Amino acid sequence: MTGRRLVRDTKLIRAFHCTRLLDHEVGGIKASGLLSLNLKLVTQRIDRAEQRGYLTKEQADELRTGNLVVRPTKALREELVAFFTGRYLLDERPQQFLHLLKTWGGEGIYFGVSETSGLYRHLKTFGKPSIVVADLDSSDPRVTGRRGQITVEGDVPPEWIKDIWQPGHPEYDKHRKLPQT
Repeated sequence: MTGRRLVRDTKLIRAFHCTRLLDHEVGGIKASGLLSLNLKLVTQRIDRAEQRGYLTKEQADELRTGNLVVRPTKALREELVAFFTGRYLLDERPQQFLHLLKTWGGEGIYFGVSETSGLYRHLKTFGKPSIVVADLDSSDPRVTGRRGQITVEGDVPPEWIKDIWQPGHPEYDKHRKLPQT
């Protein structure tokens, strides 16, 4: 190509984070970015869900004392935010993401709750399945990963957040095997 050069921004990586969000949490991510897993975030999410009537005091207390940050039972991803890069996985392997999309709180909150408990079942009754879309700056040393799995150490800034897909959003609805409620 004479006189023309194809310019590609190879520093940005399109990545996806699956979760289940309440409406106020969507606004918080758009305003402040995705916050990394830590006790402050876990406590804040539980407190706000209780204040808005999604959790009873007893349920909130159980989550405050049994979450993954307070009582780690597996490799803790504290101060990290996890992403994946292969959008095709939403169609080819949706089961990998179903627990994240169907259960409010993220692994940091619900991992310590028995899947057969009433509380675990209750965590599936509120919030909306959500996919946070981000363009991660691969030149940032906090961004690491391999094989399509990427982690960001610390918070993901709001300018990296490009969209949040939920049922009814045309990009979310392209993936028919994902939960709709």
